[in-house]
Parts: sequence; C-alpha cells; structure tokens
Amino acid sequence: MIGDAILVRKLGYDGHEIFHWTGRLIAASVECVLLWTGMDPAVTIAYRRFAAELGVLFQIVDDILDVTGDEAALGKPQGSDERQGKRTYVSVFGLERARELAAESHAKARAALAETGGRTETLEQITDYILTRQT
Repeated sequence: MIGDAILVRKLGYDGHEIFHWTGRLIAASVECVLLWTGMDPAVTIAYRRFAAELGVLFQIVDDILDVTGDEAALGKPQGSDERQGKRTYVSVFGLERARELAAESHAKARAALAETGGRTETLEQITDYILTRQT
C-alpha cells in the first residue's frame, strides 16, 4: 500500500505517536513543485515550512471531521478512525484541543506564506479552505 511506504511518525505534545499519511502526501506535492522549479533551496525554506504545516492542518481537520462530519458528505462512516483504533489528534488531545491545534497550524501555514515574498493568494485560499472544509 502506498501509504505504508511514506508513513511518517510524529510525536504529539504528550509523546504519543500520531501517524500521517495524507498530510505527508500533501506536503510532498508542494515540495515536488519546489524541486521542479529549480529554485535556490534557501529561497524555498518558507515554502517548505508552509507545505509541512499544510499537511498537518489537513490531517488535524480530517481527524476532526471523522468525529463531527456528515457520513454522506465524508463518504465514510463517522468515527471509523476510532473503530479502527487509529491514533488521531482527536483521540490524543480531545476535540476542542484538536480544533485549537488546527487554528494554530493554519496560522503557522499563513505566516510561512507571508514570509515567502511571493504571490501566494491561491495558496492562502487553499489553506483557508482546508481549515473550514466540511468534507
């Protein structure tokens, strides 16, 4: 399975392991574009921070939606992560703290974009959408 090949382990604030598949795929897609452009690596530092934070933001929101989302809209049963015994931001930190972490991650992603000095309006819109998405 492709997810197993790129599994990334991250320790949560309490030392528990939280695994990211989708979040790392999102970050990797941004990093691939940076490599393709041939930009000086020093110039891409803020973009790489953005990419990593965007992936984390997506993962946190995905974990929240697994608990709060509409099954029909999500296309999967609500609470499926918990039933499968997955460690998620919600299972480790609770729903309210996960929401706070999502807001913090969103702010960090937007701050990294602000540091790029580039035209980032579309990336800002994507970041905002990920924070507020319902599916």
